[in-house]
Amino acid sequence: MTDDEPEHVPVMPAWSIWAGAAVLLVVGTLAVWLLLSLYGGGSAQDKIQLEIIKLAGSIVVGTGGAVALFLAARRQRTTELDLAQKARTAVATEHDATERRVTELYAAAAEQLGSDKAPVRMAGLYALERLGQANPIHRQTIVDLMCSYLRMPFSPSNFERDTSPIENLEEKRKREIRPRVSIFELDGQYFETESPGLAAFVSRQPKPELAIQDEEAIQEIQVRQTVQRLIGSHIRPSRQDKDSGNQFWEDIDLDLSEATLFQWSMDQCCVRSAQFRETRFVGGTYFVGSRFKGEASFDESRFFGGVTFKGASFEGELWSTGTVFDGVNFSSVEFFDGANFGDATFNEMAIFRSASFHGDASFRNAYFGEGAKFAHVDFYKDASFDQAQFLDAKAAHPSEIPREAWFGSCRFHSLAHFHDSYAFARTTGEVWSSIPNWEAQLVDNEIEDNYERVLMAMIPRGVEN
Repeated sequence: MTDDEPEHVPVMPAWSIWAGAAVLLVVGTLAVWLLLSLYGGGSAQDKIQLEIIKLAGSIVVGTGGAVALFLAARRQRTTELDLAQKARTAVATEHDATERRVTELYAAAAEQLGSDKAPVRMAGLYALERLGQANPIHRQTIVDLMCSYLRMPFSPSNFERDTSPIENLEEKRKREIRPRVSIFELDGQYFETESPGLAAFVSRQPKPELAIQDEEAIQEIQVRQTVQRLIGSHIRPSRQDKDSGNQFWEDIDLDLSEATLFQWSMDQCCVRSAQFRETRFVGGTYFVGSRFKGEASFDESRFFGGVTFKGASFEGELWSTGTVFDGVNFSSVEFFDGANFGDATFNEMAIFRSASFHGDASFRNAYFGEGAKFAHVDFYKDASFDQAQFLDAKAAHPSEIPREAWFGSCRFHSLAHFHDSYAFARTTGEVWSSIPNWEAQLVDNEIEDNYERVLMAMIPRGVEN
């Protein structure tokens, strides 16, 4: 017999069972005959000895029964342990098979995303989306892959580029205020873009003669918008389809730093954290009613077109330093932690009506090109407008023409700083601070259309400005 051949195990023959039964019968008969011969006289001594033998036999039988019961219990436990091990092995095997299949599908979808054909890339995206829906443990990884696709550089061939360095913030603002533009088409709409990259907003006046003719670029924009829609559909809890399963993916972290997003929509969405550092938002952008449970960063991002955060909630810190907005609406937004808009540029009207700042708020060195509305805003902690400028960006000499900042019925519950700020403040109600010995003083009064048109300053009470 070789080592490869299985060992033959003989099967017990049927006659051995009958032979064993016959042996037991003979042994029993001999035992009865022997007991009758030795103790069958009927004397008292024989009876006592017989009872002792019966008792000993009972003890032996009982002990044997106990041993048999123990062996049976041991066999039962061994069987149960074996079944449990087989069940664990089956679960592990199934898990390994599932993980292998997930890995294969993930790799195949990722490979499709690298295709030069737009339909193949879209197929890869939908495969990833189905994979995430079926495997909750992999959802964050899939979102990370989708975000990394949006972070990949993308520039249509006729987009202008300008790599010259910006010397300082003022030079940057001048360039942002009056950008050079080119036009491209998307879904029948025409977009303007400034020279530093894909910074664009929807043009009100169609200009067909300037439309992009790059078919591949248009297809890539469609693919990117598909990625955006897929992400948005799974971070929006209010639109889940209960009949087809829970579509909401909870506690997702978004990292879209340095990405270019076309008509980005996060209305009524909820994420754990969001990173939009140096992100370019092309066209109308929507964060209406969104909830950010952790930190949200828009540092150095650029919005080309209007953006609205109306009714949004920032439960962690909001960082928006150096951000450039065209038109922005923060009406009724709740800032539960700090909000930093330092060095931000608001090229068009900035609306913060009825917003609430529960943490420190900073607009230090911010630039408001067409004014701002802070009516009915609550500042519960320190608010800083140091060196902020409310100027007319469209004027020939913008530094000489202040724009209006509306602070009607605005409430400062802590210190507010307007040092070296320059603006006209228009009020329709009370502007006040709850800090003793400090007041929001309005100087250079001028009545215009029943409104106070004044310069705004926060100074110690009783000190003449």
